[in-house]
Amino acid sequence: MLDMYHLGMKTPLVWADDKNESLIKRHGIGFENLILAINSGGLLDDLPHRNQEIFSHQRQAYVQLENYVYVVSYVPDNDHTFLKTFYPSRTATKRYLPPKS
Repeated sequence: MLDMYHLGMKTPLVWADDKNESLIKRHGIGFENLILAINSGGLLDDLPHRNQEIFSHQRQAYVQLENYVYVVSYVPDNDHTFLKTFYPSRTATKRYLPPKS
């Protein structure tokens, strides 16, 4: 569990260790990498989950890590923020990191 500023409030971040391990195997990075990116100014956007019918309780953070944008799905709560999953997004990378000319 790590502390970070989230929407102006300091909240502990929590996640399932087995999920983090599977994400590391799949993407080569874990939640810790994305938290470091956020704390270094890499938070690009924070929006309600795009599928509100099913995931109305979730939000999505768009985080730049190096030259790519990752979408982090999370559930905010009064005493902590639960990180559900993340994935690299080509669409978000094009939207938030336009090619340099």
